[in-house]
Amino acid sequence: MTRGESEVIVEVENRRYVLPASDVKVLPIPNTTAEELAQYLAGQLHGTIGHLPNLTACEMEVSEVEGQSAIYREEWR
Repeated sequence: MTRGESEVIVEVENRRYVLPASDVKVLPIPNTTAEELAQYLAGQLHGTIGHLPNLTACEMEVSEVEGQSAIYREEWR
């Protein structure tokens, strides 16, 4: 992946994708599976809301298509 000022270029095998930089959000995760996204989003939520005494866990579900999703659960104690 190459990130320029106005575009992001992604090359996979023999394919090349050029996307407007304003449409791309690069996440600090190894890949964008539903499992990785659910874990990342749960961590972002925890970092945003911080410690609340009445919250003991977070369960995050990310759907790929109807009927197919990943659930990540994390204890917040």
